[in-house]
Amino acid sequence: MNYHSDLDPVRHEVPLSVHIIDSVLETVNVQQTLFDNLDQSIADELEAAGLLTNFLKFRVTNYVSQFASSKHNVQTQIDIAALLFEGDVGNRYIKIRSDMEMADFYMLRNSSKQIILEAHQRLIHAEESWLDISLRWGTEPEKNKSGYYPSMPVAKLPQEVRTILRQLKEGQFSNPTRLGKYFGVIQLISYRKPELTEQLRNEILIILYNEWIDSRVNDLKTRYLASE
Repeated sequence: MNYHSDLDPVRHEVPLSVHIIDSVLETVNVQQTLFDNLDQSIADELEAAGLLTNFLKFRVTNYVSQFASSKHNVQTQIDIAALLFEGDVGNRYIKIRSDMEMADFYMLRNSSKQIILEAHQRLIHAEESWLDISLRWGTEPEKNKSGYYPSMPVAKLPQEVRTILRQLKEGQFSNPTRLGKYFGVIQLISYRKPELTEQLRNEILIILYNEWIDSRVNDLKTRYLASE
């Protein structure tokens, strides 16, 4: 299938945007190309087998790639994604960075407030280690691992634990506090916030690109099936 049939073979470095490509995908000629050799009965069979979306995604992705490369010197999906979504990376990074925060910490929980008050004093004055305190007074699962939680995704922790970790400095102990049905104390060891590295930037670009492609595919598929 020749996706270049309606394109100028000479590359022109012109502004390219999602809006422009969306408009191109809406044209009759392009939609005929995307659905070439796909009649209703075949489309129904592919949809029943759960394959129609992937089939159309393959065609739309190829078309977008060839359209973009006809206008700009782009070679990879990252190149195309950067061309279309570079300006959106910052906003998406702000939205997801809290979900990528990681923490290493110690935690002790016990149903007795008095025990936690005593354990807190022994820990902050280095009278006993986390290992000894956890074995004596800890609850599962931290009891048998010295109370240590390494490389924990902060977003997946209980709200009260997240709040405490974000307030502590590295090495600092929390005050004895209520943790769900227990009383507890936490010591933060390290807290890592993601930086917008080149790798993370590329990952965000691919996410934005795939979300856009998926939305176009779903729209095309819905309208095509509804036209029966």
